[in-house]
Amino acid sequence: MIPDGDDVSNALCRRRLLAAGGLAVALAGCVTDPEGSTDTPEADADTGDPEAVVERFFTALDDEDIERVNSLIHEDAPTDGIGEAVQEELRYVTFSIQGIETREETDERATVHVVYELTDEERGRTVDKEGTVELRTGDDGWRIVGIEPPIFGASVAQTAPSVSFSFDLRADGTLVITHSGGEAVSGDGAVAQIDGDRVDGVFEAGETYTAGDSVRVQPPGGEWNGQEVKIVWESGGRPRVLGSYTTPE
Repeated sequence: MIPDGDDVSNALCRRRLLAAGGLAVALAGCVTDPEGSTDTPEADADTGDPEAVVERFFTALDDEDIERVNSLIHEDAPTDGIGEAVQEELRYVTFSIQGIETREETDERATVHVVYELTDEERGRTVDKEGTVELRTGDDGWRIVGIEPPIFGASVAQTAPSVSFSFDLRADGTLVITHSGGEAVSGDGAVAQIDGDRVDGVFEAGETYTAGDSVRVQPPGGEWNGQEVKIVWESGGRPRVLGSYTTPE
């Protein structure tokens, strides 16, 4: 059962809990004195069990400490860190963990269930949420691979597809870009760019593109003249280039 933030007892010394009012943390290994108060040993910043790492992650989100957040993401996670869109969201929200529980744990992998409040301070609205955090061990101890469902409408660590594209410049000036192999690509995450400028309407939201599917890009100003065309994955963390082509001058 997930512990409630209003019912903190000595039994919770074995389970981490952030009270709804702030950052009062009950940690595993806490010591109770005769008066019933608890002393919490300070955990090393780079070690700890899976629950401790999840707590640090949410605390860093609440503090808008992007460097700390990214340091807690596993090197094998399908993202290089928190993207600009999430950073912008963090300016307006706060987090408070209500309950946390390890569901599975081996020497290399763990799954932690977390219940938390997300408060939109701009709108004055609080939402109760819960999610499953996947962690793996690495050189620095436990690190986060992914969170489902996503904290904000897009996953913190959403995979960029492994895919290849072919580019065919037709005689009428149309550049046909074809999915030539690899994983499916969601139109929600893929965008086309010309010399770094986004081209709207190339990939359709809600559509899935698989091998053999094509999209078309028209030349800016009516002609191509050495522009670089890229297919970029922008869902989740740092944008990833999935394919590129330089048009003839």
